[in-house]
Amino acid sequence: MKLVGKTLLVSVFLSFMISGFAQEKWLDTFSAPGLSAKWKIDSGFKENKTSIDTKREVLLFQSAGHSYNHIECKLPVPFQSVQCDINNINDTAATWSPAVILYWDKNNYIQVMTSLYYGLQIKYMADGKSEKIVFDKGSVLADMWYRVRISEETDKNLNIFLGERGTDLKKVAELNRGIFPQEQCTLILGKGTMLPDGKPDFDNNYAFIRDTKLYKFMIDNIAVGDSTEFAGKINESVIASEKNKPVCPPEKLQTAIWPNVTLPETEKTIYFALNCIQPLVLLYQNFDDDASADKLSIEINCGPSLNPIAFINNGKPMKYVKSGPGKYKLTFDSALKLPPGFYGVESREKKGPGWVYSPLAKGSMISPVYMFFKPQKEGSAFLETSISSNGHSGPVRKYETVVLPAPEAVHRQNDLGITFWGAVYLDNMPQELTRELVSLHKNLGVRRYVAHKTSEATVSEIHKAGMEYIIGQWWPYTRQCPETYLPSEGERATEADPAARTSICPEVIAAGEGSYGKFLQDFASRLKETAFDGFMFDYETGPPPCFCERCKSAFIKFSGVQNMKWPEDVKYAGRYHDQWISFRSEQGARYVKIVGDKAREINPKCTLQAWIAGYNYQNTLYSHQIDVSKVIKNLTAAEVPEYTVPNSQKDKDYLLKRIMKSIDTIEASVKVSGDKPVIYCASIAYPPSDTGAWSSPEMMDSQICAIIGKGARGLSFWGAQILGGIDGRFIHKIKKWNDILSEAGPFLEKGSRKDDAVYLENVEGCPYLVKSVWCLDGKALLFVSNFTDKAEKLDFSNTCKVNGWLKEASLVPEGKSINLGSTLTLNPFESKVILLKKPYLK
Repeated sequence: MKLVGKTLLVSVFLSFMISGFAQEKWLDTFSAPGLSAKWKIDSGFKENKTSIDTKREVLLFQSAGHSYNHIECKLPVPFQSVQCDINNINDTAATWSPAVILYWDKNNYIQVMTSLYYGLQIKYMADGKSEKIVFDKGSVLADMWYRVRISEETDKNLNIFLGERGTDLKKVAELNRGIFPQEQCTLILGKGTMLPDGKPDFDNNYAFIRDTKLYKFMIDNIAVGDSTEFAGKINESVIASEKNKPVCPPEKLQTAIWPNVTLPETEKTIYFALNCIQPLVLLYQNFDDDASADKLSIEINCGPSLNPIAFINNGKPMKYVKSGPGKYKLTFDSALKLPPGFYGVESREKKGPGWVYSPLAKGSMISPVYMFFKPQKEGSAFLETSISSNGHSGPVRKYETVVLPAPEAVHRQNDLGITFWGAVYLDNMPQELTRELVSLHKNLGVRRYVAHKTSEATVSEIHKAGMEYIIGQWWPYTRQCPETYLPSEGERATEADPAARTSICPEVIAAGEGSYGKFLQDFASRLKETAFDGFMFDYETGPPPCFCERCKSAFIKFSGVQNMKWPEDVKYAGRYHDQWISFRSEQGARYVKIVGDKAREINPKCTLQAWIAGYNYQNTLYSHQIDVSKVIKNLTAAEVPEYTVPNSQKDKDYLLKRIMKSIDTIEASVKVSGDKPVIYCASIAYPPSDTGAWSSPEMMDSQICAIIGKGARGLSFWGAQILGGIDGRFIHKIKKWNDILSEAGPFLEKGSRKDDAVYLENVEGCPYLVKSVWCLDGKALLFVSNFTDKAEKLDFSNTCKVNGWLKEASLVPEGKSINLGSTLTLNPFESKVILLKKPYLK
């Protein structure tokens, strides 16, 4: 539920009417310079601050993201009501959101949270049983006063109301009064949470406070007793707080294009491709530490040939006025404010716009503006952006733009081609834009999309384009089913962590029995409602640890071991630990099979894939019992990830190690996968976040060519490829990678790898000159990549003489003829794919 208005008041009104008793009444408007002696301050981080803002006459809290910081006092017994105004200025915490809390003990409390991430939430616990009432995500706006009332209309019910100040409140929930204690309770105002083994009174921090930036919220007008008796004084207090609020200077407002802004070499230049739809992510921010910016608008000025076709914010088209060729003024919802200290959709460091804090899902705090362009002319142009508050514009940021030629049509598509994760992002735009993007992706060689959940309209557009929709595993990847499916005591894995509520014995899982059988039936019912073409395990995990009699019997059958001390002999350093690891990996593979079999009952043509760690990647074979060689037997293909998104393009040593590791990971996985395909899962850029910079098209090109050469038969991309991560440069690269996959397909599927079939003297033995050769029917496909910092000369004269290759060869996928009689130059971070032939094929 979204409450919109210039001044919204969230008050929490809890009324416990007990006839025959005198009621204690008081009001605190924080007009005095010091905090009343009735209040106790509790804070879990030494840098946290709690002080009265004497100009606005409000109580101001400044708190680290996941720390507790609140005031509290004992309420009288009985009391008629409690009322409080609360304003979450810019605190992005979720669980540690500013709240109004009635606390009896650790098993009995009511908490009303104002979260910029989750929206308004009411959480309560009665006699140890917890419940939660969740409203629409995005229902709480930054720097807005809200009013909530919880009133005991009778001796049986607690009614919860919401509404704007001065309007009739709307009842949104009703609680049973009898489930809460009658004893004295504590009023807690501010941040905190309850943890299973934590401290009482909401005095708990997150285990590791990583975000030490101080976020702000305000509290005002706390009334105990009938608040109507204090209406005049409360109104005066509200007027004072509004009259004296700070004003944001326009020079503190800035904009930036993400992910271009993450790197010095891309922050001033934007690349497009002719006639290709391309989203740009426009971030905006407020560098002032005290004042919010309101009445916001975005000014866009660009070369008309760039042809902007849509502006989207929070999944909806923005209103705009076009004042001339390429000149646009975009306006936001009138209630939206840009809070103080808000850096690039909440960056961790105040270094300029661009780094962003949280995934920008629809309704998540303040979304960027997605600007969609479809350039109509090659060459250079310009783009300028700025943000205004109350008609006063901040600094203008200027960009050069380059429109590259339109990509040619793909040569052909093999069966695997390219996969894009994140189809759900296609939901956050009008359907005509979804249709355009899907069409572009198809023309680049994309064959399928993966999403845990997406709309029927998006799936329909995918299918209309002749592409596939792969539904991703929607339960946590550290579990084998959603946590709502609880095992019986006889089904629970013996070593299960009590917090891991779904830890079912892996033999029960593999058999599809009991509680897991119920999950499989519900799983099938959900699939029936989805027009899916395949299913993706999002990180196939090792099975829950278990040493029950079922697992013992299954292990004996698997290993043939009879005389052993159970379970000591199979644990670490035990006599049969290696056999146990192999058995556990097999249990994980059987988990994949039982779920896959159920999916194919619904769709017999269903492809089955898993995003899975490469073979013994970082010792996962022993640490998690994840074995791609076993799991892939039950899959159509395995997606093996190794993301190499750089921290910075300047950190070449770090990036080079990651790239070489990715190549080794794919090679090791291909070797143990038999004839089943391995797909390399990469990331061009992570979804808008403060983690990682934008990948270099040139460096990624060499990496992917080398990885295809190691046997990857498909490519998959997770991250921001739908959210602005693919610019004109990457549009051409993706099309190129698809064409290489198409050309290499028969070699990788039916040919054999013979690296010694093409001998290149200066390449052999150099770890940073990566070579692979695949042979089929008298032809060879050579992949060679240069990961050194100097150009290398490739001399083919010896291999043509000794190995019998013709000097006439061709580059893949360009088809350009080359003469191997002369040396070829391979520049730093450049790759070449060359098709060689024997004389009889001339």
